[in-house]
Amino acid sequence: MAEYRVKQADNQWVWLLDRGKVVEFDIQGQPLRMAGSHKDITRRKAIESDLRLSSQVLKSMNEAVVIADLEYQIQSVNPAFNKVTGFDDTFILNRHFISLAADKSQTTLFHQIRETIVQEHHWHGEVSIHTASDSVLLVLLQINQISDENGIPTHYVAVFTDITARKQAEHALQQMANYDTLTGLPNRTLFQDRLQQALIKARRNRTKVALFFLDLDRFKHINDSLGHHIGDLLLQAVAQRLQNIVRETDTVTRLGGDEFTIIMEDIKCDKDAKTIAEKILTSFNDAFVLADNTLTITTSIGISMAPHDADENSLLVQFADTAMYHAKARGRNNYQFYTTQLNAYAKRHVELEAALKQAIFYNELSLVYQPKFNIIDGTLSGVEALLRWHSATLGSISPSEFIPLAEETGFIKNIGLWVINSACAQIAHWQLQGLDPINVAINLSSRQLNEHIVEHIEQAISAFEIPAKMLELELTESAIMDNPEESVTILTQLKSLGLSIAVDDFGTGYSSLSYLKRFPIDTLKIDQEFVRDITQDPEDAAITNTIITLAHSLDLNVVAEGVETQAQYDFLASHNCDQVQGYLLSKPLTVTDCEYLLGQRQSQDIAG
Repeated sequence: MAEYRVKQADNQWVWLLDRGKVVEFDIQGQPLRMAGSHKDITRRKAIESDLRLSSQVLKSMNEAVVIADLEYQIQSVNPAFNKVTGFDDTFILNRHFISLAADKSQTTLFHQIRETIVQEHHWHGEVSIHTASDSVLLVLLQINQISDENGIPTHYVAVFTDITARKQAEHALQQMANYDTLTGLPNRTLFQDRLQQALIKARRNRTKVALFFLDLDRFKHINDSLGHHIGDLLLQAVAQRLQNIVRETDTVTRLGGDEFTIIMEDIKCDKDAKTIAEKILTSFNDAFVLADNTLTITTSIGISMAPHDADENSLLVQFADTAMYHAKARGRNNYQFYTTQLNAYAKRHVELEAALKQAIFYNELSLVYQPKFNIIDGTLSGVEALLRWHSATLGSISPSEFIPLAEETGFIKNIGLWVINSACAQIAHWQLQGLDPINVAINLSSRQLNEHIVEHIEQAISAFEIPAKMLELELTESAIMDNPEESVTILTQLKSLGLSIAVDDFGTGYSSLSYLKRFPIDTLKIDQEFVRDITQDPEDAAITNTIITLAHSLDLNVVAEGVETQAQYDFLASHNCDQVQGYLLSKPLTVTDCEYLLGQRQSQDIAG
């Protein structure tokens, strides 16, 4: 028998199979004649070639391949299958295809796959299979029915592509795209989608949606004083606390920084939102224990309601944000619902912020001077520099309106430096005019109370060549108590320059007497809140008397603010207050009027 190729007349090669047998020999035993058959085996050779190629391809494929019979009994697998799953041939062959299922849910899916293949002869999709080590792989599975040349089904071929790593990468990207990496909460992108879905559902079911916009109060101070690591821990703790308060159906998100939102669905009335807001504020009464730090922080909350306030994403967010800023303006640590009246407030806020940003550049700021008088003889003892702003576009703006805005936006830092330089320049100018030296007090913001303030004031004193003793710094009680340890250090450095330090609005905060003794201060200023009703309210009278006694026991000077009546003046005098200021004696003076007052004082001194 022999197989060989021959070339035909048409130049086509064919394979032949020859079978033969010697049927006649000569007397020497040599073959004389043969008989046999001759057969064209070209098609068979082609099939064998295809099978060899298929086998080689199957072995070289990176995808796992399983061949099963019509009963889904596994007949063969390729090396990639062994490598991917860890099963060897002796274990997996003749097992049912469904034995690869990772769990019961996948078993049910395999039954559905079989029904689909009966109808459509193929199936593809994602399934989970288990490996020899009992780990789970997510694979892309394609199953095709194989038929013979007569169209009769004979086998099933399944191709597995391991997509576990790809899916994990996709999940990681999805997490990055939709979730905050620090807190694990939905981020701004997912927030927009969740809010949109909530509004669609509310329209369909005729229900309400409440959107809460939360901003932590004075969070920047924590970052600046304790470091971003502690700030991050606080944000994580806040996120967890908020999630513990709301329902599972509500969505807590972190938009960025210290801004959080809560989407509450299926709200029946505004009272439901009010209840949650109060729970949030109450929960913040408990301190946050972070590493070695115990922190207390508050939050301001703005609430907008759909569909009452708005039925569209951006407007609902804008209105909740507006309400939150209104909560900040109302003293922080409270919640406010959006109202139509807040539109005017929000517009005013934006206009003021834009104008305030340019106020220094356009020379719109100025100082007026509130005189302080000795209560014993009525002589002028000093002046307090007060900031005024007259905008070219908005007119005169009250300090009670623009100073909180400057604090909130951070503009107060540049404005504060302008005040320091302007006050020092004015003192230098009065010196050149030959006027007697006068103590000038300037107010410092809590945002200015940092390690740079010492350098700034030292430079100003040097640049304008004025004695440091002519400058007094006023800080509110709350400003120095935000971080008392740091305040003691900075105030000590400022005191070493030779200037004096006063605590403004004393009695309105929560200062500790132990710290008060440590602060290098010279003066306590009694807030006008106590002075206003000092002759009618026994409590205000008692508080004022206590402050005066306390200050004198610590060898401190006492100044009463907001003195407007003779009765108030007489009470303070009878209780040994040192100095007073207020409209009874003088309103804040322009530079010209202040110079006139200084000139009169100098003339009286000469005459005396």
